[in-house]
Amino acid sequence: RHYLHAPGGGRLDARSTTAGAAETFTLERVAGPGQVRDGDPVGLRTASEQRWVTAELGGGGAMRADRTGLGPWETF
Repeated sequence: RHYLHAPGGGRLDARSTTAGAAETFTLERVAGPGQVRDGDPVGLRTASEQRWVTAELGGGGAMRADRTGLGPWETF
């Protein structure tokens, strides 16, 4: 079992075997506060640096955790 790990500086990997601050994310609805329902667009924000996870090139590039805003590439 491995956890998604955001150690800082925008890096992401899935090598961590323990859950801590760098493995903690907030799932947020793009539409704003409220219950996340099936099909809702969401963003993932790191707990440690408050940065958004992004899929570069809209999903055709690397995954990083270095964005300060929630846009199309940070929406899942």
